[in-house]
Amino acid sequence: MRELHLHSLESLEELTLDENDFKELTLDESFAPYLREFSCDSCSLKEFLLPVSNSLELLCYSSNNIIKLPDEISRYTQLTHLDIEENDIEDLPDSLANLVYLQTFYARGNPLNEHAKKVVEVLSPNICDLNMKLGITIEYASEDDLTQMADLLAILFAIEKDFTINFEKQLMGIKALYKSEGTDLLVAKYEDNVVGMITMQRLISSAEGGYIGQIEDLVVHEEYRKMGVGSRLLNKIRVIAQEYAYKRIQLAADRDNPNALEFYSRRGFNRTNLSVYHYLI
Repeated sequence: MRELHLHSLESLEELTLDENDFKELTLDESFAPYLREFSCDSCSLKEFLLPVSNSLELLCYSSNNIIKLPDEISRYTQLTHLDIEENDIEDLPDSLANLVYLQTFYARGNPLNEHAKKVVEVLSPNICDLNMKLGITIEYASEDDLTQMADLLAILFAIEKDFTINFEKQLMGIKALYKSEGTDLLVAKYEDNVVGMITMQRLISSAEGGYIGQIEDLVVHEEYRKMGVGSRLLNKIRVIAQEYAYKRIQLAADRDNPNALEFYSRRGFNRTNLSVYHYLI
């Protein structure tokens, strides 16, 4: 497909046009006013097109020939995923830092200047792949990973005052999670070492009238923080929850851990009015 003029399609919410060598692509102001996801990967585009929808959550223009990211990008206040890797973009607009819900920002393969890198720092460096360490994979945990996962929990429980470090108990808990139905355990691995992890359990919510996901443990080894590892783990678990058609995902965070609170709030988690109570048996 070499030429496409998009208009109307009022009910359209997702559109993927990847790997079309467009000579011309235009978006009319009437096109898809409620569009949530738009991808045009490897389409020979020279211009960053701005869909009219203010509901965009995902926007992908990777592997094109775009030279400028427009200031108007800031109008997409619901954007969580922006991919502009492998283009010819040198600078980034200051307005990019206003996208407070952005969870992942892929920008590798661009000749970014010093101002652009400062914008990334303001935006939050741990959501940008410029800071991601190469060679880290996100995968489902295997039985051989459980011991290293229990070790990682010691790092988490050293921060959270409600819990105590006990390797045998933590290993027992991870093993029980691993064998239980309705659970997902993901690990971030670098050179066969577990450097991060996240776990999610399936619960039934009477309020939501269906299944929800309870995130129990998200932790990254100190040496691998601010490299996008936590974001990648959380993004993957969100995709899994969507595939299961969970009504929501939820978690508990230590109120005395400001880094964790900021991390979750920047990724679309809203603080509730509920307090968590424990009764030991």
